[in-house]
Amino acid sequence: MTDSSKKLEEARRRLFQAQQQRSPLRTTEFKRTGALMLILLAVGAFAIYLQWERAARAEQEAAEAAELAAQGTPVPNDPVVREQRRMTLFQGALADANNGEDFRETGGYSNLLRALREYPPEEVQAKAKRWLDWDGATFDPDGWRGEFCRYRGVFAGFSAVKLAQPVLGTRDVWRGFLMEPDKTEPVVFDLICDPSEVPVPKIFYDAWDIEGIFYRTVRYEDREGRMQEIPYLIARALKPVDTPPDKLGFLENPIVTLVVVVGLALLLARLLILYSKTRATMARPRLGP
Repeated sequence: MTDSSKKLEEARRRLFQAQQQRSPLRTTEFKRTGALMLILLAVGAFAIYLQWERAARAEQEAAEAAELAAQGTPVPNDPVVREQRRMTLFQGALADANNGEDFRETGGYSNLLRALREYPPEEVQAKAKRWLDWDGATFDPDGWRGEFCRYRGVFAGFSAVKLAQPVLGTRDVWRGFLMEPDKTEPVVFDLICDPSEVPVPKIFYDAWDIEGIFYRTVRYEDREGRMQEIPYLIARALKPVDTPPDKLGFLENPIVTLVVVVGLALLLARLLILYSKTRATMARPRLGP
């Protein structure tokens, strides 16, 4: 190979290397930063989708609850219809107890526990679409008797009550009181469940939902010696309002979206800086042969 051929080959090699070095997009650091940015974009988009879906679901549930509430009491204000329901619903489980009585373990009460115990909690949740109207259930309890419903409040008491007659192998129910944070509108419930399903609520702290059947109103003497008459539910499910997140539940947290947005901004700034530096380096005249 002649000297002129060698010089021409060397010129081609340098030209090829220069063309490769002119593109800042091909640097390793730029590629890694870009890949991380794409990952953050995917996580951010998924988090935004989950938050949107959660908000849409909450809005739909609120609209359904408002629509049901506008319909008034679940049971029509017809004495004949209400008496027929009372005598036949759940095989007559509501027939041997009246509104305003004290706590009593009647045969109907045991039958209602038995009937509710056979429902899976998920099915009770599907049936209990209506939120209990405290005023309506207190002043017109027959308009709610035997209806699946739910109620939300903070705990004011929770203890085991031994049954005189075990129900499907269950020897205890868990009696609890829920009320508003300002200690108004109390509701009492008896929860029937497996011992392993019994929750551990924090008194006067967490908000919980109960789901079950409105039994009647109960009249009793509270710790301060006052007579109270409040709604009484037989519950199958009890769960905290803010349930523990599942494996992807953390993505529904707005903080995650904020972190992703900040991370994307920093990565974008980093990419621009890398691009500028690389172009400045490539544009600098080379010294030497």
